[in-house]
Amino acid sequence: MKLGIRTGASTAEIAGRVRGRLLPSQAPGLVAAVAVLAVGGCTLHAATPGKDSHAAPDGHPSLDECAVLAEDAVLDEVAQEAVRSTGFSGSALVVKKGKVLLNRGYGRVAGTTGEPITADTVFGLASLTKQVTAAVVLHLVDQGKLRLDDPVGKFFPQAPADKAGITLRQLLTHTSGLTDHAPDDFEVVSKEVALSRILDEKLEFTPGEKFGYSNSGFTLLALIVDKVTGVPYPQYVRETVIEPFQLTHTGLSSDHDHWKDSVVAHGFFAGKDMGLPPTWPGPSWGTMGNGELMTTTGDLARWFRVIRENKFLPEPLTRELFTPHVKVFDIDENGVVAYYGFGWGLKIGPKGTLITHGGAGEGGNTEFAYFVEQDVLIIVFSNQFWPDWWKGGTAGRIGPARPALRLREKLWAAMNPPMGGSQK
Repeated sequence: MKLGIRTGASTAEIAGRVRGRLLPSQAPGLVAAVAVLAVGGCTLHAATPGKDSHAAPDGHPSLDECAVLAEDAVLDEVAQEAVRSTGFSGSALVVKKGKVLLNRGYGRVAGTTGEPITADTVFGLASLTKQVTAAVVLHLVDQGKLRLDDPVGKFFPQAPADKAGITLRQLLTHTSGLTDHAPDDFEVVSKEVALSRILDEKLEFTPGEKFGYSNSGFTLLALIVDKVTGVPYPQYVRETVIEPFQLTHTGLSSDHDHWKDSVVAHGFFAGKDMGLPPTWPGPSWGTMGNGELMTTTGDLARWFRVIRENKFLPEPLTRELFTPHVKVFDIDENGVVAYYGFGWGLKIGPKGTLITHGGAGEGGNTEFAYFVEQDVLIIVFSNQFWPDWWKGGTAGRIGPARPALRLREKLWAAMNPPMGGSQK
């Protein structure tokens, strides 16, 4: 099935077709790969932290057992080849039309040492955190505490004139003009310092003028959540997202006690072992709202299920997450056009629609891809990241800069012709 969107179609027309294929209530014939991840009698359940991943809390088979029943040897060989040729270490989950084809870990949590990586190993999400922040903002919109056209100046009267009029909608779509990093990811700063630096930075362009990826914009959204609710942003995420939906392997890296019974992968940045993210100093408002969360491939799939089934947001607001609000780039050589929703990237081309986002940082590289028409979900986490822009970032590298992205592309290529990459 092809999307069949004509060249020059309006954003509203594109949005309608994307939503019609993505949301189960609008497309009853579409098999939702993350509505129920099942093979025969196997259904995706959260495993209990600190226990063997085969032991699900409600007595049902765990995701690992489902994968044993339905594993695709071809996909496993693709991942094994990545291990042999590039030293890939991480975890991969592939689901097609409700069948778990791959759900395994590869390598060890500390490079060549430590425990083997499994499907239940925790990784830092990096920029994949943004879709959670977007959902939390819309949750407050649903409660009437925020409006998408609210300006920054409403919450922070001290905002200078060039930033006071920036709206929540512009922050959510990276059209605010704010810089990418202010403060930098590697700094440990308080929320007061973070806010001051963001408001003091010179804008890169007039708000609303174009797309410009900004981590600072999502930190500002987290600061607004903090201000409006009167609850610290990390606590609000725990109370509204993590705990109600039993995402037992999910949390913020700065929640040190939360991870004491979990197996967490070390982060490798440009080949250097950065240690365990939960031991890093923090909380750091350099990454809050844009890159602080940690989870497993299974928990991320469960969260996507929650979103798609409208269990966190009413359907009209769920639609907003996946609406192509702003164009990122025009038609490429494959006929694909890239857009950004709220915390999610969308790629639309002759072969269909891809809902995607990635992340990269000190903790490694993560990739999420849902191919809508094919009903294929691919999630790949790696604890490695080799930034070409970092001094010495390529020294000693034998694999791709973003190992999770490269493996995700190879897994998809083994199933279907490739559709391109993902957002940062």
